[in-house]
Amino acid sequence: MSPRVGATVDLVHGVAVYAAYATAFRGACGFIRAEPPKPETSRNVEGGLKFALTQAGLSGTIAAFDQTRDNVATSDLSDPLYSIQTGQQRAKDAEADLTWEPIRNFSLLANYAYTEAAVTKDNVIAIGNVLARVPRNSGRVAARYRLLNGAAKGLSFGAGVTGFSSRLDTLPNTVSTPGYAAIDAQAACDFGRRYTIEDSAVNPTARHTYDPYEYFGFPVVMPNQPLSAYVTLKIRLNKE
Repeated sequence: MSPRVGATVDLVHGVAVYAAYATAFRGACGFIRAEPPKPETSRNVEGGLKFALTQAGLSGTIAAFDQTRDNVATSDLSDPLYSIQTGQQRAKDAEADLTWEPIRNFSLLANYAYTEAAVTKDNVIAIGNVLARVPRNSGRVAARYRLLNGAAKGLSFGAGVTGFSSRLDTLPNTVSTPGYAAIDAQAACDFGRRYTIEDSAVNPTARHTYDPYEYFGFPVVMPNQPLSAYVTLKIRLNKE
């Protein structure tokens, strides 16, 4: 059983608070022993504010959560070749996700997350070690402008920046990848109601950055996407 429960309360028109509690489970990772493992379990408490202020053109969510994971496999001190499920890990997060449309032509998206994810109980790893591949700070800002009238009606342009702080690649913490910011840009044109052609560019500054990964239990880093460009044609078919 994996129960979930939540509630939302409207404070005023366009503004609501919410709270939720949820549990989950998954198969044990890295467990080595003769007998079957117990599932890893988690419980999550979340709450925040949702709003859609039509007059101001502002909508979004401000939220926070606290999640604890139990039955994490850790070394058995009586026999280091085997595991026992007495470990625990915890993540706490505060985040905001906002969209602002002051006029029909223009929209601005911004989101930010501050996350603390660390070991809270383990036989070998020191308490407080940060979980691998989880940035402390992450966020994105993107803008889009659309032409709604005139000869160039249907054209739109956009650009964005996505950023991460440094991320650990090992647990226990020994190696990390530096933080970076990646730029992207888009341009699109609608032809009537059926066709859209879009050109997008990823990493137009050709910056060399790296992301942390895990491969068969080993920490590795991989270069991020180089300068790339894509052209996409979308066709909407009539339902008649």
